[in-house]
Amino acid sequence: MPKTAPGRGGSARPWGSHCESQCAPHRLVRALAEHPQRTYESALGVLNSLQSNSGVLAAVHRACIETPGPRTDKSPPEAADAPSTCHASVPVFGKGNPMNERNLPEMRACLARMGYSAGDFDQLNIIHVTGTKGKGSVCAMTESVLRSAFEAAAPLSVDTRHRPLRTGLYTSPHLIDVCERIRLNGQPISQDAFARYFFETADALVTGRPPADASGWPPFSGGTVPPVAEHGPAEEAAPVSSPANPLPDLPPVSYFRFLTLMALHVFMREKVDVAILEVGIGGAYDSTNVIKHPLAIGITPVANDHAATLGTTRESVAWHKSGIIKPGCLAFATREDQTPAVLAMLDARAQELQAHGNRIEYVTRGDYPADVLDAVSLFGDHQRQNAALAGALARSALGVLARSPDPALATLAPVAEGDAFLAAMREGLSQVQWPARCQTIEGVPDRPGVRASEAGPRVLNYHVDGAHTPESLALCGQWVGGDVVRRSPGPLGLLFTFTHGRDPEQLLAALLANLPSGATATHPAGLFSMVAFCPAPVELKPGAVAATVSEQPGADPADWPESAEYHEQAALVEAFRRLAPAGAPEPRIFRTVDQAMAHLHAKLLDEQAAGAGGGGPTAGARPGVVVTGSLLLSGAVLSRLRFAYGVGLGRGV
Repeated sequence: MPKTAPGRGGSARPWGSHCESQCAPHRLVRALAEHPQRTYESALGVLNSLQSNSGVLAAVHRACIETPGPRTDKSPPEAADAPSTCHASVPVFGKGNPMNERNLPEMRACLARMGYSAGDFDQLNIIHVTGTKGKGSVCAMTESVLRSAFEAAAPLSVDTRHRPLRTGLYTSPHLIDVCERIRLNGQPISQDAFARYFFETADALVTGRPPADASGWPPFSGGTVPPVAEHGPAEEAAPVSSPANPLPDLPPVSYFRFLTLMALHVFMREKVDVAILEVGIGGAYDSTNVIKHPLAIGITPVANDHAATLGTTRESVAWHKSGIIKPGCLAFATREDQTPAVLAMLDARAQELQAHGNRIEYVTRGDYPADVLDAVSLFGDHQRQNAALAGALARSALGVLARSPDPALATLAPVAEGDAFLAAMREGLSQVQWPARCQTIEGVPDRPGVRASEAGPRVLNYHVDGAHTPESLALCGQWVGGDVVRRSPGPLGLLFTFTHGRDPEQLLAALLANLPSGATATHPAGLFSMVAFCPAPVELKPGAVAATVSEQPGADPADWPESAEYHEQAALVEAFRRLAPAGAPEPRIFRTVDQAMAHLHAKLLDEQAAGAGGGGPTAGARPGVVVTGSLLLSGAVLSRLRFAYGVGLGRGV
């Protein structure tokens, strides 16, 4: 019997039963007692003890199966993905499920214990973004365009009170360091700031005692982390409550819920001018959807994903995604790559949820000059589509901010429209950094501890893309067949995995179908000389070796062939054998990321040397490694490149 693999965050057993859910708050209390120091390392220890996203998804899926919820027809979730005349007739998986519908009330209860109400976050001028693919890129682009617009406004302003724009950005997952999820002014918050805000959030949740009046809290500028609670250990303090204003009980607090609460707290403390929130999963029941009045919402292309939670039809997924629409808010969505069924659902939901004008404004690449969209620094034609949506979101936000009574924000008026905005948009797109999205890292030495300058010809390129849906892997295949082959004309290796719950054959098929077919001059045996499969790590710590389940403390390597993660990789091997062209290499399974990387390096560099010695097609051509299939795997590889191989990865990583 395969052994169950824990989800990221360290939880091997997700909360599922009613009893577990009722007892779940004690996890936070126990973890705080086990990690009494107020340090970044202790914060990570507490955080990793909370229920992971995969655990939450498993519990919600079980609850959806047991209580599918009210539907207006008896069709199964697998109903055909065809346009419907009335969105109410579409079966929506998870709608009416108690676990889903408890999430936002529980978020509001957590906020109340921290001294907040959902309406308090209106002052953050929030832009809320969801979708199946590209939502993180759109968030990063929007934030970069806003900052560029503010910088462009400075020379145009005669107001001496002009100051830098304060932006907040909340995204998930992180690649190397959890600090990446919460960014201020384009940069991840420091570990000191993370620790302080983490324990402020944890103390407030457990005790119901906010450290101070949020409106009077000063921003944290770094330095030594002070003790947070003056009232003693968190678990011993009594909540602030009264019969007239009873404090809600502490609901279960998962990894993602805690970080969402913390991000909102950080943005309030730092008094950001605008905050950009990326939805975690879905939208309607997502923790980020606790906000009440966003400035604007954006929806990127919708496709099938997280079927166990969102359903197996695009209409059902679109119902969940469009749930972030709020009355009166500006709603934008990408028109390209949306099916008629999705567009019909989005239109119906815009009316139901009373978006501004009861409609969604659809965005296409034709809305902006080609030279503006071509400036985007991220590779891929699809990024121009993302850039157009980011431009619409940024321009709408600038229009609102320019009417602010804040003199500093009022200076934005000259750049909120016209050529001035397009110039700022072009500059912002050219500066955006978003790692593991068609990212190339050149000059990686063959082994850790050796500088690239000392490695001579034994260096490789890495091509990392966190694509993890069929649609994004199809785009990744196009990237590999074009830009990657051009930049790494030597032998190529593939390092691939998938996240539990996805269809490995569907993912591999999308990638392989979009690669160059057959032999080429530089790759006579097919595009990849070696294929390696390796489970993604369940926990990432800065500077540490990325750990898979089989590497966790107490794990017995002898159990590896019987583990659930080994069986998942074996399913990849079988899928590759069925899908790969004749002559493709036999894939290999590795237990750890380090083992896979070391073997790929040796194989590819030896093949390069053999080609050079014989004057073959790979003579002198630098080999490359393509990493894709999972953002967790991409993050693990980037972590090793940075900390073990000493390779610079660019800003924000």
